Amino acid sequence: MRHVLKSVRFRTALRRLVLLGLAWCLYALAVIRLGWVAGTPPRAVVPRADAAVVLGASAWGLEPSPALEERLLPAAALLQQGRVHHIILTGAVDAGGTISEAEAGARYLERRFGIRRDAVVLDEASTSTASNLGNARAIMEARGWRTAAVVTHGYHLHRAMLVARDLGLTAVPYGTDSKVLILPPLVAREVAALAVHSAWEHWLLLGYPRPIVALGDAALGAAVLLALLAPARRSGSGRHKEGR
Repeated sequence: MRHVLKSVRFRTALRRLVLLGLAWCLYALAVIRLGWVAGTPPRAVVPRADAAVVLGASAWGLEPSPALEERLLPAAALLQQGRVHHIILTGAVDAGGTISEAEAGARYLERRFGIRRDAVVLDEASTSTASNLGNARAIMEARGWRTAAVVTHGYHLHRAMLVARDLGLTAVPYGTDSKVLILPPLVAREVAALAVHSAWEHWLLLGYPRPIVALGDAALGAAVLLALLAPARRSGSGRHKEGR
């Protein structure tokens, strides 16, 4: 009898865990999509800032990958329209690569758009979203620049802006859609990355939730409540895959 009770409790706990996981995934997908739509043309407000910060993506040999090219195009447009005064390109040399992502981007901007090197600053050391933005912040502080337009793919905008906020950057999002990336695995990776970010920020560091995070906490709380009530209802009724 004791073995049966343990088995029932284990299955109940597992169902609750699955429910919590599903609730988190739905929440993460919702905020990713919200940031994607709100921060990407035609709905995005075209920003004005001191610099456009292009988050890194792979370089192919001496050229930017198609994914990186998609991020470079809106940054070039912002500069040419006078909406930003500088472009910060981020990204180190990929494993087995020849030049850094940042250098590949600078060469592309100069060759295709005639954007001179004195309008471009390179961060050739960063390898992640956090280090892209952290190094960009250091570049901006050294030059007295105050505001940034964060340029990346739409699926990546929400987490990028969370990281920018955590770093104290005064930033606005400016996203781009993709015709070259296989998005489902990248979106799945964003869901996982958001879970890690939320755990680190709000549980380990005991940070204070912002409104959008509070919404997620509320969703998780509702899921927990439903999971706790589900066994009672049953007993009462007698009857349930590039870019970074």
